[in-house]
Amino acid sequence: MLRLIVWVGLAMACAFNAVAEDAPQDAAALIKQLGSDKFEERDAAKKKLIELGPRAVEALNEAGKSGDPEIKTKAGEILAAIKDNLDPLTKPARETYEAALISFQRGLKDVESVYTWSLRWAEAAPGTPAEYLAALKAHLARMQTLEAAAVKMEGAGQCTKMDATAAKYFLKQAELLVKQAQLEGQKP
Repeated sequence: MLRLIVWVGLAMACAFNAVAEDAPQDAAALIKQLGSDKFEERDAAKKKLIELGPRAVEALNEAGKSGDPEIKTKAGEILAAIKDNLDPLTKPARETYEAALISFQRGLKDVESVYTWSLRWAEAAPGTPAEYLAALKAHLARMQTLEAAAVKMEGAGQCTKMDATAAKYFLKQAELLVKQAQLEGQKP
C-alpha cells in the first residue's frame, strides 16, 4: 500500500511539473489567439492567460513589444489583471484613480484627488524595490499626462489656475519620488 501511495505521489508530481513546464508554450499559443478575428477566441485566450497568472508574465511582457496593437493592448490588460489578482490593494486603487481622473475631466473633482489615487496605486505595488520603482515610473507618466491635461483645461477655462499649478507641483514631486527610489533602491 505504501508503495502505491509513493507511485501515485510521484505520478502527480510529474504531471504537475509537466503542466508547469508547458505554461510558457501554452502562454505563447494563447497570446497568438489574442490577435484572432473571433471575439470568442480572444476572450477565451485572455481568461486562460489570467488563470496561468505569474507563469504567463514573461510571455506577456514579450507580447507587450508586439507590432500588433491588439495583442500589445491585451497583453497589458492581462498583466494588470494578474497583478490585481496578486495584490488586493492594486485593483481598488487603480479603479479609484480612474474614477478620480474622469471626475476631474468633468470638472467634478480637483487635481489633488487624481494625484492622491495615482500615488496610492503606486504605493500598492508589490514589495520589491524594482517593482516599486516601476510603479513610481508609471505614477510619473500619469502625472505628466495630468499636468498636460490640466494646463490645456485651464487654457480652455475648464479648470482653475490652482489645479493647473498643483498639477505641475505633483509632476515635480513624482519626479523626485522616482529619483529617491532610484538612489535608495527601496520604498521611501
